[in-house]
Amino acid sequence: MHKELIAKLLGVTVKSVYNYEKEDRKIIHLLNQYLDDNDANEFLTTNKISKFENIKNNALDQTRKSEILQLLFKYKTENLALSLAKSLESHGIISGMSKRLHKTKDKEDFLRDLEKILNDLSHEISEERNTQFQSVINSFNEEIGFDFNADDKSIVYHIITRYRVYNTLYDLDN
Repeated sequence: MHKELIAKLLGVTVKSVYNYEKEDRKIIHLLNQYLDDNDANEFLTTNKISKFENIKNNALDQTRKSEILQLLFKYKTENLALSLAKSLESHGIISGMSKRLHKTKDKEDFLRDLEKILNDLSHEISEERNTQFQSVINSFNEEIGFDFNADDKSIVYHIITRYRVYNTLYDLDN
């Protein structure tokens, strides 16, 4: 990495960077080993480095996916579907979905309906509205002791896709 960029990152002069190198300071090795000029410029501009943000977000998604899978393994699909149906109905949403949820026994069907509700919730949030789907998810969460939110939409979609590809979720179908 160029000395000028290191100086900007550390808030010192270029001469100080040369002195730090002579003194064999670990921060200089760290910056040179793990960042390039593009990373340094990106950080100086945005206070973030996208490649590290992506790694962090991916790790969080994996953790969250694991939590959702554990929930799906812990409860019978029928119980989750019924709780979601009751949450819809308690907020005045009696629809084909709520009626279907009363009969749902298949995990993929439950996940599809949950994904639709999370999608509606995400849409409400993007329009800065606090309406029925936030209330539905909140009461569903209270009923099952979990914390689904709009950010889970992509994770639920990933689980559904995995189910479709492999025609099973070995860790769910036990």
